[in-house]
Amino acid sequence: MQLLSLFALSSMGLLCVSATPTAMKLTMRDETIKVTTWSGNNCEGSSANPSITGSGESCFNNLPGASFNVPNGNNKCKITTWSGNNCEGSSAVYAGDVQGCIGVPFGSVSLDC
Repeated sequence: MQLLSLFALSSMGLLCVSATPTAMKLTMRDETIKVTTWSGNNCEGSSANPSITGSGESCFNNLPGASFNVPNGNNKCKITTWSGNNCEGSSAVYAGDVQGCIGVPFGSVSLDC
């Protein structure tokens, strides 16, 4: 009877071990984000297209800075607008689900995935 109990417990242990989730490879978590920055308050005027692919953070200067547009709100990246150049000063953070035209003046933009 003890042998049968030991077998039953060891079988349950195998089930628990086999159900352990595995981590995704980093290359499978890569994200892409592309925004369009505009000189006008309603996403009009001159524009630029800062973007990043993969993981990391980038700061973009010398962009038209009155509004920005995000075509796809389905990513895990974060958009931060900064009042000053070089991603300094006060900031506003937008999650990866933001989409459409956002009218906010800024001096620089950082993208973080």
